[in-house]
Amino acid sequence: MEYVRRRFRASVDALEHLVGGLGTAVLALGALFGVIVVAAACVGGVGLLLVPGMLRAVRSVADRERARLSRWGPPIPAPGPVPAGLRSALRDPFVRRELRWVATHGTVGFGAGLIALTLPIHAAQDMTFPLWYRLVPPEAGAPGIGWWRID
Repeated sequence: MEYVRRRFRASVDALEHLVGGLGTAVLALGALFGVIVVAAACVGGVGLLLVPGMLRAVRSVADRERARLSRWGPPIPAPGPVPAGLRSALRDPFVRRELRWVATHGTVGFGAGLIALTLPIHAAQDMTFPLWYRLVPPEAGAPGIGWWRID
């Protein structure tokens, strides 16, 4: 019984990691859209005034992820404030790393998090399928995301 309790606790912890990562992925995706909009506005010169604020937003999202990861493992030190000037900010290795991280975590992390979050839902659906198979209309033939018919 103790083994089942430990496995259940490990599963709940893993799900908590997943949901937290998906939450920061949503924030990173929003920051990525903001960076793209500001970069497009910079072509006309209008976005140059928005760059420092957008870089602070990216740093804020990265700090949230650092805090989340520090709760589960060793503390991750924050790099400090974003440099004031545009040129110095773009030369800063931490800013460039955070911009790459926002692009990666906002796209790949969001997609992987959504797929991984549906796995427990589909597992529960598949395990309970024998209990409610007779309730599925015959023309449907199958539940969920499967395209094959079950007769």
